Amino acid sequence: MAKRIFVLEDDQGISEIVEMVLESEGYQVSCFSNVASFNAALSAPPADLYLLDIMLPDGNGLEVRKSLSQNELTSKQPVLVMSAHTNSPEDINWPGPQYFIAKPFDIAELTERIASLIKD
Repeated sequence: MAKRIFVLEDDQGISEIVEMVLESEGYQVSCFSNVASFNAALSAPPADLYLLDIMLPDGNGLEVRKSLSQNELTSKQPVLVMSAHTNSPEDINWPGPQYFIAKPFDIAELTERIASLIKD
């Protein structure tokens, strides 16, 4: 069964590229352009990974990450945060570079990072 990835990204172009690339890697991808639609789609079973932009029209990816970590259903799932506004996870008090990718990102780096976070 394909691993599931939820992508929260408000830039349609980035979202479409990420979706296309990840689907070509064999993942099942669901994309959301805002926090409200993302939250409405959260259900059991959880996604295998959450890929979150930080700056969103109706919220903040870091707040979404906090919410995911406090939810019993999603608290153990990896979260990869992406941002065009900082190049360093330390700037946002993020737990480590393996969970952060700066935009614009290299597609190979993105797929490698996701593969390392989603282990069978």
